[in-house]
Amino acid sequence: MNAVPLKKGVMPKELKAFLKECRAKDKEEQLLKIMLLGRTVDPDQLLWAVDKANLTGSPTYQIVCFYLNIAIADIEIKPCITVEHPDLDEYDDLVGDEKDYD
Repeated sequence: MNAVPLKKGVMPKELKAFLKECRAKDKEEQLLKIMLLGRTVDPDQLLWAVDKANLTGSPTYQIVCFYLNIAIADIEIKPCITVEHPDLDEYDDLVGDEKDYD
């Protein structure tokens, strides 16, 4: 609790909310682990994950990691699907000209 971000209040609102909402006895240690994730994770993704964890009402480091995995998987797993559109001219020939139906 003597860390400058905690004492001076220079933390993002998502991290302050985490400290307020987290019910774990080691919530300061969990917050530190979350902050250390900022070394390898995009800050916007990290704060998004913390915010989502906070919305659960009882956030933890594990829940933050869960949401981070979702965010990272969403970014990394983009299926490369190519849809080939069939030539519908043959169907048009079978149906005939629409003007004939008027």
